[in-house]
Amino acid sequence: MRLILALLPLGLLGCRSHVAYPERMYNEVLELFASHEGTGGLRRDVRDSMERRWATVARWADEGLLATPTDKLWAALTLTLSDHEEHLVLAESLALEAADAGETRANLAYAHAQDCLALHRGEATQPWGTEYRYNHVLGRYELYPPPDPRTSDAEREAMGIPPLSELRAGIAELNHDPATEALRARIQAPGQAAKE
Repeated sequence: MRLILALLPLGLLGCRSHVAYPERMYNEVLELFASHEGTGGLRRDVRDSMERRWATVARWADEGLLATPTDKLWAALTLTLSDHEEHLVLAESLALEAADAGETRANLAYAHAQDCLALHRGEATQPWGTEYRYNHVLGRYELYPPPDPRTSDAEREAMGIPPLSELRAGIAELNHDPATEALRARIQAPGQAAKE
């Protein structure tokens, strides 16, 4: 009997290896994403590393390893950093499940997943206004696609999103950031090199 009790903690530790750690995964993907300025210019090995992480999170969801609403929130946030539609659809679903189970932060994740899907699908507007991009032609960041004018600030507030005026002010502030100025300096407008 003592041997069984002594081995029980080892058995429990073994079971723990099947537990998902979505918050840690989110932080890992976010670090990779931030350190390489998005997914567009990633080295192949870094891109592969992100792809493996997204696939792992999707597998956790398929296998039912996302046990709590908070797990589903972090998994959804991780998947919103993907550029694969199936990951974005799963992110939307996980965020909605987490929100329905009482994880209030998941409302924002749900809205963000919807905006990511709108961008991915090439829709004319995004429902909430959480997505932005750097416009190389204009040399500035902008909400993209433009926020749907039918979405009210009261609806945004209910999802944990600031009013549209604050979102636009945040983009304006980003456009005056020294890092944005440096980005502008690195990017030459078409034909500029020929004039010099």
